[in-house]
Amino acid sequence: MSAFGGPSRIHFNLSEAEQFSSEAFVRRRLFETAGMHFNVYCLNPGQENPLHRHPNSAEVLYFVRGTGTCRVGEQTLRVRPGDLVLVDADQPHAVANTHAGDPLVCILAQAPLPCVHVPVSDVPTKQPTRWVTRQNVKVDRVACPWLIRRFIDPRAEFYFVPAAQVQAEARRLGATSFDCAGDELGHHGKECTFDALFKKYGLITREPALELLARIVNGADTDNSLWNQPEAAGLKAIAEGFRHLGLKDDHEILEREFIVYDALLASCKQQLTERNSHGR
Repeated sequence: MSAFGGPSRIHFNLSEAEQFSSEAFVRRRLFETAGMHFNVYCLNPGQENPLHRHPNSAEVLYFVRGTGTCRVGEQTLRVRPGDLVLVDADQPHAVANTHAGDPLVCILAQAPLPCVHVPVSDVPTKQPTRWVTRQNVKVDRVACPWLIRRFIDPRAEFYFVPAAQVQAEARRLGATSFDCAGDELGHHGKECTFDALFKKYGLITREPALELLARIVNGADTDNSLWNQPEAAGLKAIAEGFRHLGLKDDHEILEREFIVYDALLASCKQQLTERNSHGR
């Protein structure tokens, strides 16, 4: 661990303590009291603090800058500036910077001391899942990667190729093809690929608001005759607009457009809360 603060330093700006390395994430000690540690994690894109636990100590993580994921037990949480995460003693946890371009910084407090760091080696580190589909994304082929990254595999890798090459690339990469003719994760009747993915992984049990979001995506990707969702036309227009922003490739469209689906999910959650409060 790289040290920064000490008994003689009781005040400084966090930016002074931030330190990054191209090799691995950096953890620095900010303060230490008789019963508590205060550290800062600095992670470049793609870096992570691997899964570990503290047998007798709990910790609180406060995310200051950047976006990423925080795994706590069996949950994988999407985190952003201002988020707080509580990790109980002996609970496996990990932090990863999944953003393509920005660093991730979080402060953590650990107590009581001594805080023993135990790698969780009995849980194998999974390789990122691979997914391949047609190039020139619009609605389904943006919404599905968003759903996968947010709820299935935050480190998932996506490949976009000409339609005629999808199946060959899927075999070569050991990837799952989606949103192509004949795919299990594709269109079936009036249901779109997002519907198939949502159902296959049982995501309604993890986030009930996804059911409403799925209806909006379905309407934007089809003729909207299944659910007649009023928001669908707006999402369809936004998706079309992203294709005309001059972005360099499909990966950049995903990076820029994911925030749209984050906002839509937040709106769906609010609508669900309001409906439940009114007993509807």
